[in-house]
Amino acid sequence: MPKGSAVTVIDDSNDEWTKVKTSDGKVGWCSRRYLAVSQKSQSSAAPSSSSQAAKKSAEAAGEPETKQVSLEESSKPLHIEVSLSEQTVSVLDAQDRAVETFKCSSGKEGSETPTGTFTVSQRGESFFNDKVGEGAYYWVRFYKTYLFHSVPFDKNGTLEPDEAAKLGEPASHGCIRTSMENSKWIYDNIPEGTKVTIK
Repeated sequence: MPKGSAVTVIDDSNDEWTKVKTSDGKVGWCSRRYLAVSQKSQSSAAPSSSSQAAKKSAEAAGEPETKQVSLEESSKPLHIEVSLSEQTVSVLDAQDRAVETFKCSSGKEGSETPTGTFTVSQRGESFFNDKVGEGAYYWVRFYKTYLFHSVPFDKNGTLEPDEAAKLGEPASHGCIRTSMENSKWIYDNIPEGTKVTIK
C-alpha cells in the first residue's frame, strides 16, 4: 500500500498492531509505527480507549504525559528504561521524551532479571542455547549474560508462538524479550555504551 493511503481503524486495542480497512474493502493488520492520524480525523474522532486511559492515569497521578518524538527528531544520547512492574521497555532521548515503548517479558520467578543501571556492550544476529533448547534473534547485551532479544525460537529456528503470547508478563530465563520487530529495532538503533536502567 502506498505511503499516505487512507485507512479506517477497526481495532486499536493491541499495543503494537492495528486492524485496518482499506478504501477498497480489504481488512488486515498494520504496525502502529506506520500509521498517522490526519488532523481532520483526529479532530472528529474520539481518542482510543487506550490513549484515554493513559491520559487519565497520568492526570490522576498528577504527571504530565510523556512526549513522543521520532528517532530522527530525538536528542542523543538515547537511554533505555525497563519497568519490571509494567513489563515495558521505554527508549527515551536526552530530554526524556519517548522514542519507542513496547511490551517485554523479563525473567520469570526463580530467574529474575537483575535491577540497576547497566551499559549496552555487544550484539549479534542470533544465538542458540543447547541447555534450554531455545535461541533468539537480534540480541543486545547489557550485563554479563543478560540480553535484550526476540521471543525464543526452537531447534528448527521457528519462533515459539506460546512464548510470544507471554509478552507483557515475566517469562524469560532472565533476559528481556521483545517482539521480533522490536528486538530488531533495538539491534539497529541502540549503540554500544547506551545506558540501561531496570527497576
